Amino acid sequence: MLFIRLSWVVGQAGIGFSSVIIILSTVVTVVTTLSMSAICTNGEVKGGGAYYLISRSLGPEFGGAIGIIFSLANAVAVGLYVVGFAETLTELLVRHNVPIPGLSEINHIRIFGFFTAILLLGIALIGLDWESKIQLVLLVVLVVALIDAVIGSFIPRSCDHTITLQGFTHYRWGTFVDNFSPDYHDNQNFFSVFSVFFPAATGILAGANISGNLKVFDDNNYVNMIY
Repeated sequence: MLFIRLSWVVGQAGIGFSSVIIILSTVVTVVTTLSMSAICTNGEVKGGGAYYLISRSLGPEFGGAIGIIFSLANAVAVGLYVVGFAETLTELLVRHNVPIPGLSEINHIRIFGFFTAILLLGIALIGLDWESKIQLVLLVVLVVALIDAVIGSFIPRSCDHTITLQGFTHYRWGTFVDNFSPDYHDNQNFFSVFSVFFPAATGILAGANISGNLKVFDDNNYVNMIY
């Protein structure tokens, strides 16, 4: 969502309202994180992730009801991220003229999405230990990608005319002024654009869902850790 849709968000809402969207998403995430931290410090946290935290704070009745919705939301989120990955991979193959012969673009997305979902299912079936190790690898990839995006924004753009047509004009004050105000189209508005971007700010659940891997420190362990 961050790499694929952020440019679309800025194009719709402008730089000003896009900044507001990012700030609002950050505020919601920080408040949620503080609430989860308060619950975690109120005793031992066992496996179950957000469902365990909710059921312990609100009771098993509310926890079960919210847990069902939460599981469905996770299933939808997996489909969302898999399709986004498959679309990006397909675009890269088409751009470098190495697509699978005899298949349309939509079938490329379906095939890549299918095998990606199978791979994720295999990781989930192996166990949370492997999932935790995979997350460390993904963390490194994301950090490198963010650094690459920042460094790449300062590299002078190519003289290729197609690059200019895609909207890459490098850092210019005129471009900033022209894109500061919103320009909603295709029946979009502030809240619809916010709803598209907000899933990019829900990564805290990835940490909460591996709550079973947390270590419990008693007073002796805490003293030994300090000294």
